[in-house]
Amino acid sequence: MTAYRSMARSLTGLSDWPLLALRCMIGWLMILHALYKFTIGLGVFQKVLLDPTGLPLTGELRWFVPWMEIVFGTLLILGLFTRVAAAVLGVEMVFTAFLVKLSVLHTGVIGAHGSGGAEIDLLALATLLLVVFTGPGKISLDALARLDAPVKPIDARPAAPAESQTRTVNAL
Repeated sequence: MTAYRSMARSLTGLSDWPLLALRCMIGWLMILHALYKFTIGLGVFQKVLLDPTGLPLTGELRWFVPWMEIVFGTLLILGLFTRVAAAVLGVEMVFTAFLVKLSVLHTGVIGAHGSGGAEIDLLALATLLLVVFTGPGKISLDALARLDAPVKPIDARPAAPAESQTRTVNAL
């Protein structure tokens, strides 16, 4: 246990580097997915993945989705408007996992051949939720521009009563 505690203490101050790596990885993967949509053709993307969902305006969505992935993926990498970018892409992952993969394509969580199901979309959703709730970290443009307030750790110790509160209680 002592070795574990020592390791945990030494890693505690390094949380910004893993957040940077996480942001860059998920942002890069979102950009790659957008580029894949352009590669197969936006018409194919619309016909195979968007039209069967029954969503309205699939003709517009076929353009909007890949550009959204490029723009917000880039923002994640830069750490700019990070929480908004992660939230928007997280909503997309909900639609992709539950509406496209599980409902329309019926792939299940794990696809028939061990991949191709909703597992990657759910993992991306979990990653994006982590970024939404933890923020971009200190290695980001948000931190540089002070757009994202640092989160204060929760202090488990009870707060000492203020002197004026003590006097009021004693006066009663």
